[in-house]
Amino acid sequence: MSRQALSQRLESLPSDLFIKLFEQVIERLAAKKNKNEVAPMWVSVASSFNREGGLCLRKTRNYN
Repeated sequence: MSRQALSQRLESLPSDLFIKLFEQVIERLAAKKNKNEVAPMWVSVASSFNREGGLCLRKTRNYN
């Protein structure tokens, strides 16, 4: 769907329905953003984990 088509459809929505839709979009965006945020004190720890929540086992030393 093009931006123009989406814009035309949104313009034709009743205002109360548009408000409900807009609130749901904002809530979902906020929830998605919060999942990815890490408190500054935990950034170094969080960098040890992958996006799926698993621990990244990186080889840091060569024990020959």
